[in-house]
Amino acid sequence: MHRTLILGLLSVFILGGAARGQPGDHDARPEGIVIEHAEIVLGANESHPPRAFVSIWNGTSSSIDIVSIASNSLGRASLRATVHADGVSRIRTVTGAMVIPPHSELVMKPDGVHVLFNQPTPSVSDLASVDILVDLADGTSVGAKAKVLPDGSPVTDHHHGEGDGSGSD
Repeated sequence: MHRTLILGLLSVFILGGAARGQPGDHDARPEGIVIEHAEIVLGANESHPPRAFVSIWNGTSSSIDIVSIASNSLGRASLRATVHADGVSRIRTVTGAMVIPPHSELVMKPDGVHVLFNQPTPSVSDLASVDILVDLADGTSVGAKAKVLPDGSPVTDHHHGEGDGSGSD
């Protein structure tokens, strides 16, 4: 049952992210796989690991499977999804690969799909950004710089054409 809820939630974030924009927003989008936006929100203190929120565009004609996300500065991470059932919200680990359909976008949010790094890393609090790497099932990877934000910071609401502050609309 939990797997069904997680898969349903993932499809809302993936397909909803691609459909949310104005008509034509994705017409000029690049072919290939692009990390369009990435932010790391630090934990409240040294015992709380940081979380990452990433927007990934799949501009290929095939589905892609995300198998892992890591950072040299933060180590390995796990994908998490907030699942709402019977009026209760629970965070579950996403097991297996996360699929992004062709010409679709995955937009991670605090109350949805996000990345949790496996250990606290106080040393990154002094950095403006860290490198992240998304590994795909076909053996390729795509990387980007993720902006480091203090605990409690709101993440950017990623909308195309609205100047979301990431430097790439």
